[in-house]
Amino acid sequence: MSSVTSTTSAASSTASALSQLIANTGNSSGLNDSNIIAQLVSIESLPIQHLKTQQSALQSQISVIGQISSALQSLASASNALEANGVVGLTAGSNTAFTAAASLGAQQGTYQIQVTQLAQAAKSRSQGFAATDTATGGTLNLSVQGTSYAVSVADGASLSSIAADINGSGAAVSASVISDGTKSYLSVTNSNLGYPTTGTGDTAMTMTFDATGTQGKAIAFTAVQPAKNAALTIDGLAISSQSNTVSKAIPGITLNLVALDAAPETMNIRADVPTTAANLQTFVNAYNGVMRLVQGQLAVTSGSDRTTTLAGDPTLRNLQQRLQNMFTTTISEASDINSLPAIGLTTSYSDGSLSLDTNQLSAALALDPNAVNAMFGISADSFSTLASRISTDYTSIGNGALSARTQGLNSEISDLSTQEDSLQAQVKTYQANLVAQFANMETIVSSLKSTSSYLTSQANASKSG
Repeated sequence: MSSVTSTTSAASSTASALSQLIANTGNSSGLNDSNIIAQLVSIESLPIQHLKTQQSALQSQISVIGQISSALQSLASASNALEANGVVGLTAGSNTAFTAAASLGAQQGTYQIQVTQLAQAAKSRSQGFAATDTATGGTLNLSVQGTSYAVSVADGASLSSIAADINGSGAAVSASVISDGTKSYLSVTNSNLGYPTTGTGDTAMTMTFDATGTQGKAIAFTAVQPAKNAALTIDGLAISSQSNTVSKAIPGITLNLVALDAAPETMNIRADVPTTAANLQTFVNAYNGVMRLVQGQLAVTSGSDRTTTLAGDPTLRNLQQRLQNMFTTTISEASDINSLPAIGLTTSYSDGSLSLDTNQLSAALALDPNAVNAMFGISADSFSTLASRISTDYTSIGNGALSARTQGLNSEISDLSTQEDSLQAQVKTYQANLVAQFANMETIVSSLKSTSSYLTSQANASKSG
């Protein structure tokens, strides 16, 4: 009897402990399966996060390369603009009968210019029409600078409608109705000044009218202003121009005639320091834009992140060296003005930035302005060519140093992305296995709970017997 009692007591104790465990843990296993699985999957996914971090870091490097490449292209553009438009800004001084503007190809010099006639457009006007008058129908024949037009006039048309028809004809004229307070007149003005040099002023615009209608008055036109070409002398040489804008008489100089001269005026074409400095400043700003980005990457400290930056990158060190070499380069032995320092461009020892000394630039312009222009001119060894070559060597798609570096980084990102996809598939399989294993465990625990209930009932029955 004591043996039976002891066995029953032990079974009761085991069942009680199991029941207590189940009671404390909840339904079936009592575990938060989804939370446990999520944490296990998260641990298993840590390598994936590492790959994502690596890809992000490489993207940051590509972004830096993109900024530097863009800055290099801006430097090339600024240099090319100096090549195309010239470095040296010229001023023509102040004159009363004309203004002058200098462009590429202009040279310093002194000229005696006298404006003796301004160009003017041909004008014609009809006879006067009373308020109640209309025009007889017919065809208005226009000849403008040698081109003919035929404008149909409706019988009984008003002057305003005829003006509209003329303006819509395509002829290079402007028609309007003017009034002296008593009568109205149809006024027609040639849109172009003067007349072709092979023609004459009286043929610049002619107007005749063929009347075919029966109502109103037939239109008759009278020339009220003949076409005139501009006339001027440059150092005594007579020049005629159909326009008051004369751009081919002096290379690189555009004259805008505004008044007549009683005597020749002196025009001095001289180098202008402020304009030249402003032109060079575009190069300075572009250069500093590149150097600032390069120096920012090469300034390595103990806190520099070599994964997301190009800290200490040898490609950038080479670029830095090539940019700095521009300041030890001479482009010609024909003049003392043959280097960037000679025109006032100097670099800072602290950050490599470029600055312009206008006093030195002024001295260079006084000594040899043509040499200043030539430094960025069209030649194989000009600084414009040099800057463009540096930009091409680093940014050219396919074989540029920075372009190739970007391709390499993109290849690394692609490889990491492939690894990430593989790990994602592994993690998905791992997660599916965990779900299956926990589901199996829950089935076993559920079975144990049934066993526990049975043992408890048996122990209680034995104890009561």
